[in-house]
Amino acid sequence: MVLLTRYGEVRLSRHAILRWRQRTGRNYPQLVEAIATAKRPSKQQLRRINKASGWQPRRILECDCAYFLIINHNIVTVYDKTRRIERYV
Repeated sequence: MVLLTRYGEVRLSRHAILRWRQRTGRNYPQLVEAIATAKRPSKQQLRRINKASGWQPRRILECDCAYFLIINHNIVTVYDKTRRIERYV
């Protein structure tokens, strides 16, 4: 499925939809709304995420409850912001 963000179109994988439901407990319409309103973190926030998590993502969108990892215009997975990122690594 192709969704529109502030920064262009992205494709949403089935894996990301499943992770959204599993990790945030929210439904599909809330996912679409979150992606539409998501923004990129600043460089300092990205450094903080990298330091806390141990992985080095290049493209991230951030909404109020989750991080969306993007590779080649595809949202590949979702991480819950309220839990520690290290649980998923």
